[in-house]
Amino acid sequence: MCDGRGKAVKIISFLLTHLPSDNNYKIIFMRRDIDEMDAIEIVYNDALADPRPAAEEINAFLGNKYSVNDMCSVIDPSLYRNRAKV
Repeated sequence: MCDGRGKAVKIISFLLTHLPSDNNYKIIFMRRDIDEMDAIEIVYNDALADPRPAAEEINAFLGNKYSVNDMCSVIDPSLYRNRAKV
């Protein structure tokens, strides 16, 4: 980030918390119209319950470059809400 001193730097909001704390920042949040973005919406719980339709939709969205069977094979409903104990 030292190379960005005195310049505008574009980052995603998720990474703001990782900026060095020894600097002062002026933040401008830019919102985009969702219609400008190529996006699909997948219902998470539906994908867990029956992954094939979601995998097929995701694969089509990404240009049919991936194996739907491989995508389905990594779904593990037992990991839902699996959080590390603090």
